[in-house]
Amino acid sequence: MQKHSFIYRLFTLLLIATFLVSCGKKDEVEPSAEEKEFAEVQTTLDLINQVGGINAMAVDFSQKAGAINGKIAKGRMAEIVNARIASIKETQCGNVSSSFGENGEIIMILDFGNGVTCNGVSYKGKIEYIITLDFSGEFFGYGGKVNLIGYEVDGKAFSGEYTFSAILKSYTGTTALYEYTTKLVNGVITDKDGKKIQCNSEYLLSLNLKIAANGQSSSSSVSATGAISGTDASGKAFSATVTKPLVSSSSCQYVVSGTYLIKSAAHSDATYDFGNGDCDNKATLTVNGTSKTVTIE
Repeated sequence: MQKHSFIYRLFTLLLIATFLVSCGKKDEVEPSAEEKEFAEVQTTLDLINQVGGINAMAVDFSQKAGAINGKIAKGRMAEIVNARIASIKETQCGNVSSSFGENGEIIMILDFGNGVTCNGVSYKGKIEYIITLDFSGEFFGYGGKVNLIGYEVDGKAFSGEYTFSAILKSYTGTTALYEYTTKLVNGVITDKDGKKIQCNSEYLLSLNLKIAANGQSSSSSVSATGAISGTDASGKAFSATVTKPLVSSSSCQYVVSGTYLIKSAAHSDATYDFGNGDCDNKATLTVNGTSKTVTIE
């Protein structure tokens, strides 16, 4: 990806955890029990990021694929889709194309071909988004599914049943409120050695937009709740549950508040706290009563 939207960041616990144990220390000092515990937590966070990345991409992509404000006419769909493709290309690497299905659904494909490298990350295969619009209510809604076709990230293969939906809950002309859901069932991540991570997840996002005089969004904020669960390559269960809504906005490149509860059979329960609203790249990771400050990438 060329750059991540503020929606993407809600799904991933990106961090530079400099306090964790690294391999091959020059002094070969045996890590303490506390260091080992935090290292196990780091492994779980890595799993969460892998699962969260595809969920984030689905919501980010579908949010750009839909209309931004108010009610829209079916006759404008080609115009809207072309505009959305231009928007998607700003944040996604790979080739973006679109078509319409027999029943009027929008089909968008993000194609990485035999391999594309962006910011040091390699992508391969295709992601197909099938979006169905609903004009039956006062405001439009849309939903659909994500098909992963030979999709790989840094050699790890992704599969599973991904679905998403969105509805415009209110629109005043100067503000708009969307609700998004994203769900993963029977997700599998397979590494180069054939080891598999199995996972499920579901999130609800509330997206608030402020509308400028030209009809475009001038600022936005989003609040997210939800959870990820699964088993790692060794069969150990893990989960991450939002215990305080995660909040992000277009005015800050970081998640500004919210808390995850991290559980795993491999370590004690941990909390990952983004703070209380300050726009900074710090979060607090707490395990067994010991807290560490981590720096978010």
